[in-house]
Amino acid sequence: MEEIPALELEKDEDTIVIAEKVDYDFMLPADFSEHAYRLEYTLRSAASGKVENASYGLMMVFLVLIELKVVSKFGLEYALEPKRLFTLIFVLAVFTALFAILKYVGKSHNHCNFLITDGGIKFSDAWKFELHKRYFRPWTDIHSVQMEENIYHNKWIGPMFQKRSSVEQLKWSKDGRLDSNLMLQFDYKSGGNASIVLSRLNREQCRCLFLALENFVDQSKLSREAIKLKHAIIAETTDESFTDIWMEDLEQRYAITNFVPLSSGHRLRDGAFQVLSILSTRGQTAVYLGRDNAGKNVVLKELNANFATSDSAMTKARQMFDRETAILSRLNHPDIANVIDSFIENNRVYLVLEYIPGSTLRQEVKQKGPKEIARVEAVLKQVLSTLSFLHNLNPPVIHRDISPDNIVVRKDGAVAIIDFGAANEFMRGVTGTMVGKQSYIAPEQFRGKAEPTSDLYSLGATAYYLLTGEDPIPLSRSSLPRGKDEDTGQISVLNSFIERCTEFEPEKRFADAEEALAFLSEARSQ
Repeated sequence: MEEIPALELEKDEDTIVIAEKVDYDFMLPADFSEHAYRLEYTLRSAASGKVENASYGLMMVFLVLIELKVVSKFGLEYALEPKRLFTLIFVLAVFTALFAILKYVGKSHNHCNFLITDGGIKFSDAWKFELHKRYFRPWTDIHSVQMEENIYHNKWIGPMFQKRSSVEQLKWSKDGRLDSNLMLQFDYKSGGNASIVLSRLNREQCRCLFLALENFVDQSKLSREAIKLKHAIIAETTDESFTDIWMEDLEQRYAITNFVPLSSGHRLRDGAFQVLSILSTRGQTAVYLGRDNAGKNVVLKELNANFATSDSAMTKARQMFDRETAILSRLNHPDIANVIDSFIENNRVYLVLEYIPGSTLRQEVKQKGPKEIARVEAVLKQVLSTLSFLHNLNPPVIHRDISPDNIVVRKDGAVAIIDFGAANEFMRGVTGTMVGKQSYIAPEQFRGKAEPTSDLYSLGATAYYLLTGEDPIPLSRSSLPRGKDEDTGQISVLNSFIERCTEFEPEKRFADAEEALAFLSEARSQ
C-alpha cells in the first residue's frame, strides 16, 4: 500500500489515526481499534480520461474546420467580422466550460475512498446518494453482504456483454489487483447500500477488507459467494477444496456443535502463535491461518480433545490426529508441508504446519485449461521425486490422497504436496480404512489395502486430468482420448505413463516411483 498522510477520523468522540504505513502483510483486528485503514480507488481508468480528452480535441478540430470552410467560401474579412468572431469565441468558451464541469463532476464521483475501523466503515461522498448522506455505518447495521456484477466494469461495452465472474474464476492480475468484474455490496438495516469494486483494490487492500468482515460482521449476513471469496482472499488462494480436515465445505462452519473455534487475534503457546483467521471447522476440529512471532504465516490444526470422554469416535479422532503428527514429524522435505510444532493447551491439541501459499493444480486447470506437455512432465517428475522420498522411509509412508486438489503450485512454479490427513505408514498385509477421492483412488485402496504403488495410480489419474481438464473414470485404466496421442513426441509417452500407472493390478504398474521417474527421463532423452 502506498504511504498516506496521517489524518484524523471522528468516531464516537474518539480520535483514530489513519495508518501511515503497514509493516506487515495486512492489518490485524487489534490494529483497527488504533488506526483507520484507508482504501481508495477510482472507477474510471486512465483510458477513459484519454477518450474524454480526445473527444474535446476532436470537437476543437471540428470547429476549426468549420471556420476554415467559412474563410474559403466567403473570405477572411467575412470570417473575422466582430459579430461572427464573438460567436465563435462564445461557442468555444461554452464547450470548454461544459467540458471542465463534466470533468470535475466525473472525477469527484469516481474517486472513492473509505475508512475501516473496529466500529464500522466511513465512506466518502462518492456514495452520497446510495447512503443518503449518512457516511459512517457501523458493522452492526449490516443487513447483508452480497456479490454483484460490476456495472462500472468496461462501461463502454455494457453489462449485458460482460464476462460473468465467479469465485472459482478469480485470480490476481499482473499489477497485483483482483482480476474480476465483481462488486461487494453492503445493504444496511437503516437504509441505503454501498458497493465496493473489488477489481480496483490491490491484494493487501482486499485482504484487509475481508479480514474486517471476518472479525466484525455476523457471518450469517454474508452470502455463500462472499464467504467463499473471503476465505480465498485471507488464505491467499482461490481454492477451498483442500480435503478432509484442511478445508471443508464452508457450510460446515455453521453446523450446530458445542465446539467453539478460537477468535481472530487469539494467542497460543505463550504467545508464540497468533490466530489470524478461521479457514474451516468440522465437528470437533478447526483449521486456522496463523502467524508466528517472526511474522511468518503458519497453518494451525486444532482438535478439541476431551481426554475424560469414553466416546469411541472422539478417541478415534484423537488417534488419527496423533498419527498424522507422528507421520509428519518424520518428514523433512522441501516439497512437503512440514510440521513446525505440536502441543496441548486448554484441553485442545494443536499441530502447527508450514503454510504453503499458492493455487492447486485443479484450480489452475479450471482457470487456464489443460496443461502443456512440458509442464505436466515437470510436475510429474517433481511429485515422483517426493513420492520416492516418502516410499523409501522405514516404514514407507503412503499419501493415499494424491490428486489435483492436494498438489499446490508455488509462486515460483514449483509444486508441493499437502494434506497428509490420509497418510499412513505401510504395513504389508494389514487392511486399513478406505480414503481418497473417487476418481483418483486405486482399486486396492478402495478395498482398504493401500500400498506405495497406490500413490502411482493416483498420480497417473492426476496426469490424465492435467492433460484433458476432466476427472478420469473411477476404478479404471485411464487412457488419453483419441486424437490426444496422434501427435508425435512426448504426448504418446505421457499416455503410456498414464496407462501403466493406472493399471488395475498393482503388479502391472511401475514397481516404484524411481522406475516411473526413470521412464519419463529416458523418454525425454530419446
